[in-house]
Order: sequence, then C-alpha cells, then structure tokens
Amino acid sequence: STLNGLAYIKNNLADLTQHCIEKDPRKISKGYVTRGMVKRSPELDKEGRFALIRVAVVCCLAHALPVGLTVQWGHPEELREGQWVEVYGTLKELPPDEKQPYLPVEGFLFIYLNMSYGIVPTRIVHISPPETPYIFEFRQEEPYVY
Repeated sequence: STLNGLAYIKNNLADLTQHCIEKDPRKISKGYVTRGMVKRSPELDKEGRFALIRVAVVCCLAHALPVGLTVQWGHPEELREGQWVEVYGTLKELPPDEKQPYLPVEGFLFIYLNMSYGIVPTRIVHISPPETPYIFEFRQEEPYVY
C-alpha cells in the first residue's frame, strides 16, 4: 500500500508483534499498515495512546489470544472502544519501564500487548470490521497475511 507516495507493507498484528519480539532491524525499520480493534484505558488515554488489538488463532478458538501494540495518538478520545481502524506507521521502541495497562477483552482471560515497541502512526483510517476478524495464518517474511 502507498500513502502520500510512501510504501507501507501490509501486515497483521500477530506478525508485527513477532517482529518486535525478535527485534530484527530489517523488519523493525520498515513502514507498515495494519488493522485492528481499538482498546482504550484511562492510563493509555492519559499518555495519548490506545491499543490496537486483533485475535490470533493458533489452531482453534480454544487456542486464541488477543495480541496487539500500542499506538501513539495524541487524541485517543477521537476513537471509540471496539472501533476498527487501519494504521499506517512505523514501529518505535518504548521505554523499558512501560507497564501493561489493564485491557479486558470479552471472552478471553489474557491479552498479549507488546510493551517493547509501539506504533507511531502517519495516518489512522476508520474501517468496517473485516469479514473474518481473526488472524489464522502467520508468516515470517513477505508477503504477509493481512
């Protein structure tokens, strides 16, 4: 995808989260476009951030886990809880003392929010929820599953 003449790699939140765990500079330094559901909390709102979440399914829904990254957005109040957005931006390392906010996701006991990296957006676009909101396929290299 391109935005204002810049190329962005379409990628899902599970694979982006894996890039952040691996800390591979070849992957961390690129521009990405990803999509997910907005999760807000009072702590994140105070910091001008929100969480972008998507459920990753390993083999079946019993082995599903919401995964995501925080997005630095100066006006999180412009976004509704549960709203779907597409985020164009880059990954940025977060300070090591970042604490995971409490973000309950209905139907799940746990959420994996990567607190090592976050997304610095160039643009956020409101979108309709995808036909299949879950991530079922994971890839280490391009082309990624969006």
